[in-house]
Amino acid sequence: MEMHVPAQINEVLALEIEDKPGSLAAMLGVLLEAGITVDYTYSYVIASSGKGIMIFRFNDNDKAIQVLQSIGIKLLDPESFGIIENEF
Repeated sequence: MEMHVPAQINEVLALEIEDKPGSLAAMLGVLLEAGITVDYTYSYVIASSGKGIMIFRFNDNDKAIQVLQSIGIKLLDPESFGIIENEF
């Protein structure tokens, strides 16, 4: 019996934010003011990094990148997670 499982690949952004109360809320407030909303998010753990790593899918990732960089939020690339991109 062959099974088919639907899958979808979405572009997401990995962000490094301060691991202190209010940091996430402040960042999201700036994005909201720019008209950017969160489609979904999840956290990622890197031992002893001292920073919070969050993965986001925004309604407009390109605009989110501009806003986040303007407020000094570090965006992480796939290599930061040991991921090597393959061509399909």
